[in-house]
Amino acid sequence: MLKSKKKLGKKTFKVFQTASDGRGGSKLLQKTYAPTSPKKSTPRQSESPPKSKRQRTEDIHDFGGEDLEFLQEPESDPRQTKNSFTIDGISSTESSLERPPGMNDDVLSVQTPMAPGVAWIALDSPHFVGNVVLNSTLSTLSTVLPVGKKPIILQIGFGQQVCVSIWGMVARIRNFTYNAEPLGKQLEGDTIVTIVHTNGIHHLPVALCQCPGREDKVLDDYLDLGLFPASFQSVQSAFTFAVLDDNMLAYLECHTTSYQYYQKLRRLTNPAFPDSVPNRYAELHRVKRQWQNMKEIIEFGFGHNGKEPGEGDLAYFCAGCPQPGINLSEDWQDDPEKWKYHRSHCGDGCFSQVHQEPLTEETDIWLKSGEGFMTEKTRYAEHLASAEERKDPITCHEHRALKDRSKIHKGCDVTGICSVACMRHGAFVPTAQVDMQKGERQMNMDYATTKAWSYQDLTLAEFLLWGYDVNCQYQPHHKERVEDSEYLDFPAGLEDKIYYAIGTWHVHGHKNECYPRYATSFIKGAGVKSAEILEARWSELNHAAPSLRYMTLAHRAEMLDALMNDMNWKTMVNLSGYISKSYEKALDERDDSQEEFDKLDSTTSDEQRAKWVAQEAHAQANRLHDVKAMDIYSSKLEGGEYSLIAGRRGFAHFWKAPPRAQLELERMEEEQSAGNNVGLTAWIVEGIEIQQEQLRIQNEMARHPNATTNQEVKVAKMKEKLIQKFDALMNTAEYLFPDIDFSELVYSPSPWSKGKNPESNNVVTRHVPLPSQVISSPSIPRAYQDAKDTEIVLRMGEANDALQGIRTEIGYKSYVYRAQIRPYKGKNRRTRGWDNIKRSDAELKFHQKVYTNALAALRTLGASAEVLAQYKDITKEDLRTVTAVSEPNARGQSKEKMAWFWSLDVAGDSDGSEHLEELYRISWLRAKARKERWEEECILLKSEMEWTTRYYKHKSAGWTELALGADDDKKHLAFAQSELWKFMHDRAKAEFDVYMHPIAWPN
Repeated sequence: MLKSKKKLGKKTFKVFQTASDGRGGSKLLQKTYAPTSPKKSTPRQSESPPKSKRQRTEDIHDFGGEDLEFLQEPESDPRQTKNSFTIDGISSTESSLERPPGMNDDVLSVQTPMAPGVAWIALDSPHFVGNVVLNSTLSTLSTVLPVGKKPIILQIGFGQQVCVSIWGMVARIRNFTYNAEPLGKQLEGDTIVTIVHTNGIHHLPVALCQCPGREDKVLDDYLDLGLFPASFQSVQSAFTFAVLDDNMLAYLECHTTSYQYYQKLRRLTNPAFPDSVPNRYAELHRVKRQWQNMKEIIEFGFGHNGKEPGEGDLAYFCAGCPQPGINLSEDWQDDPEKWKYHRSHCGDGCFSQVHQEPLTEETDIWLKSGEGFMTEKTRYAEHLASAEERKDPITCHEHRALKDRSKIHKGCDVTGICSVACMRHGAFVPTAQVDMQKGERQMNMDYATTKAWSYQDLTLAEFLLWGYDVNCQYQPHHKERVEDSEYLDFPAGLEDKIYYAIGTWHVHGHKNECYPRYATSFIKGAGVKSAEILEARWSELNHAAPSLRYMTLAHRAEMLDALMNDMNWKTMVNLSGYISKSYEKALDERDDSQEEFDKLDSTTSDEQRAKWVAQEAHAQANRLHDVKAMDIYSSKLEGGEYSLIAGRRGFAHFWKAPPRAQLELERMEEEQSAGNNVGLTAWIVEGIEIQQEQLRIQNEMARHPNATTNQEVKVAKMKEKLIQKFDALMNTAEYLFPDIDFSELVYSPSPWSKGKNPESNNVVTRHVPLPSQVISSPSIPRAYQDAKDTEIVLRMGEANDALQGIRTEIGYKSYVYRAQIRPYKGKNRRTRGWDNIKRSDAELKFHQKVYTNALAALRTLGASAEVLAQYKDITKEDLRTVTAVSEPNARGQSKEKMAWFWSLDVAGDSDGSEHLEELYRISWLRAKARKERWEEECILLKSEMEWTTRYYKHKSAGWTELALGADDDKKHLAFAQSELWKFMHDRAKAEFDVYMHPIAWPN
C-alpha cells in the first residue's frame, strides 16, 4: 500500500464568533491570526483517564459485553478513500472503492452542531474548498470539506477565544467526518464529546482551556456555548439547548417520548444503520427533566429573586378570574355588583391517566412536589391514610363516578386523576390535581377541592361555585367530611356560601329533580357556563396517557405539570380573543332572551307576576341550605290518569282573547243597529263552519282507509248534514246577493282539494262561496265586496280559536307524556298513554289546518299589515310538547324557545285551567332565569376584560421590578419577560377597547 506525505506550511487561522447585532439577532465576527511559528502539538491532559478498548466499546454500544471485531481499533483507517492525503504526519491510502456517478469529486457535506462560539479551522490550506457558515440561531455549523480534511475543534473557555496556552496548535485526527462513532474517547489528548443536536448526533474534539484556575469552570464554559453536559464531573456527552427545547416541545404538542425523539435523531444521523449511532437516550431522558425544571425556575422569577418556590409557584393560573392583589382595583369591594367577585371551579375524574405499577420499588428523585399542578405527595398520602370513604346510598342514577369509586385497575397503582379547573376558562388550578387509587372516591375529590380553594386568598369572595357531575351525591355530607378531617379546610367564612352545581351536559343524565336543583341555569350569579370545560381538557391531555403510564411517578408528575402548564399558557395567550367572541355572542343572546321573556310577560296579569316573583325570591334565598327550594322550576302537577282526563276538559275553557263567537256577536249587533246587511255575519259564519265540517269528514275518512260498514254509515250521515248546510247557505246567498249567479263565479282552489279541481257533486271538496274563495272581478256587486271586511274579522276569530285549540292539545300532550308514559315501563300502562297521545295528535292537526286556512283567507282578503303581524305560519317545531312539563330534564332546555303563539294571552289561557296555569308558570320562570343568566354573562365578560388586562400589567410590573434588582447578567431576561407581558397587555387592551369604550358615530 503506497503512502504519500505532504507537509503543510504556515497557516492563517480565522476565528469566527457570534455577537449581538443590537436588534435581537446575531452577527458573525471574524478575526485572522497568523502565528509566526505554530507550536508543536502536544497531548493535553484529558478530563478523565483514558479507557481501554473494552471500556470504550461498552460506553459506545451496549451489546451486552460482546467483543465485536468491527469495534476494535484497526492498524489503519479503513474509512480513508481514494485521493486522500496526509496532514501533519497522518497518512492517506489508496482505495478501490469507487464513487457513485455524479458525486462531486472528493467532497463530502457535513452538518456539525455548534453553539455560538469559535470555529477553529485552517482556511489557507490549498486543499480547502468550500465555505463556513455559522448560524447562531440554530447553533449549527455547516462545512463543506474535501474528504480527509480536519474537522471542527470546539474551543472551551478563555471567553470563547482561542486559549493563548495552546494557540497555533492544529489537531491531528483521523477522518471521522462521516457522522459515525469515533474509534476512541481521546484524540491527541483532547476529549471527543458526543454532542446531540436537532439535526443528529455528532462527535467533536474539545480543547479545554489550560489557564490556571479554569479547572472548576468547565461546566460554565459548556453552558456559555449553549451546551448542557450530561455529567457535571467528566463530560463525555452534551446536548444543545436547541435540542432540549425541541424535545420538550415535541412532547407537549405531539406527545413524542424521549425514546422516540432520540430514535429519530439516530435515523437522521445514519439512515441506513441507526443502531450504529451511540445510544444517549438515558442521558437525554435525565437531562430533559433537569432542563425543564431549570427553565421553570427561571420562567417564574426564582432565578432572579433567589427564593425557593412554594406550592403552586411554578404554574400559571387564569388571567380572567378575579384575584385580589393581582388583577382587581383597590376599591373593588365598593362595587355595587359584588356578586361578580366570586370564584367558580369545576372538578372531574379522568380514568385514562392510569399508571402502571413498577415491578421493583422506585428510587427516582422528585425534582418537584406541589410546586406545579400535581399536589404535594406527603400530606396527600397522610390524608388518604386517615380518611375513611363513606358508603352513602346512591339516591340518583348509577353514574360511573359512583359505580366505579372502589374499582381497582389490575396492575395499576394509579387509576386516574381528580382534577379541578377554573369553570369559566378551563385553567387548571395549581396544586389541586390528585391521583386516584381505587376509582373516583370522595376522599380524592375532597382533597382536590379544598386544595383548589386554598390556592390564593378566597376569604373575600362573595361565594364559591363548585361544579361536579355527581354533586347530588357529593354535596349532602361534604361539610361533615371536611370538618372531620385535619387535612381539609374551607376558606374562612365561606363554608356556608358554596353553590353546588352539575354541568349542563351531565345533569340531563340525572333524575328530573336534579335539573332545577343543580343546573347552573338557575344559580344567580353563575352567568352562562356549562361547568363541563374539563371534558375538553381531557380530550387534549388523554393523548399523552400512553406515555405517562410507564413513567416513574416523579417523572409522571413533572410531565403532567408541564402539559397542564402548557395548556394554561395557551389558554392565557388566547384569552382576549375568547372573551371578545363570547361577549359578542352574549350580547345577541341577551337581547334574544329579553325579547322572548317580554313576550310572555306582556300578557301576564299583575297578580300572576307578583306571585311568581315571590316564589322565585324564596327559592333563591333558601337554595344554599335546601336545594329542594329550587323545585319551583318544575311542574307541581304530577297528574294521574283521572286528573289528566278531567284536566283535559278544563283546557276547553272560555278564552278571553277574542274568539270567533265574541267577534260574531259584535258584528251582528252592529248590523242590527245600522239596519244594513242584516244576516251577512251569520251567512259568513255558516260558510266557515261548512269548511271546518268538510275537513272533519276528510280526517274521518283518512283515519279509516278500510272502513267498516258502521264507519261508512257515520261518514254518510256527516255528509248528509253537510249537504243540508250547503243548501241553506246557498238560499241565504240568493237572498243577500240577488244579482249574483254563484255558479258563474271563478273560485280559487278549495283548501281541502289538495290543488285538484273539485267535483261539483262531492260535498267534501265543493267550493264555499265566501269572498275569500272567489277571485275578484269588476262584475261582482259592491255589497259582496263589502262582505270582505266582515269575513276578515271573523277569520281572525277563527284563527284565535284554532291557536287556542293548538295550545290546549300541546299542553295536554305534555302532561300525558309526563304522567302516563315517562314513569312507566309496562306495555299496558304506556299503551293507554299512547292512545291519548294519538287522539290528541289528530285534534292538534285539525286545529293546525283550520288555522292555516284562516291565515290564507286573511292574506287573500287583503288584511292590514297590523292584522297579519299577529299571525305567523306554524312550523312542525312549533307543535312540539312543552319540554319543561313533558320532560323536565331534557337536554337543550336552556336554549329552547317557546312557539310564538304561547305569548298571545298568558292570563287568559291560565284562567280556568290549572294545567295551563302551571305550564305558563314554569315557562315564565325559566324564561326569566335564562334572561338573567345572559345579563350576568355580559357583566362578567366585561369585567373579565378589565381583570385580564390588569393581570398582564401586574406580571409585566413584577418582571420589571426583578430586572431592576437583578445582577447585570440576568437583567436582559427579566426585561424581555416584562416586554412579553406588556405586549400581551397592549394587545388585549386594544381588542377590549372596542367593547369597553365603543365609538359613538355621528348620525
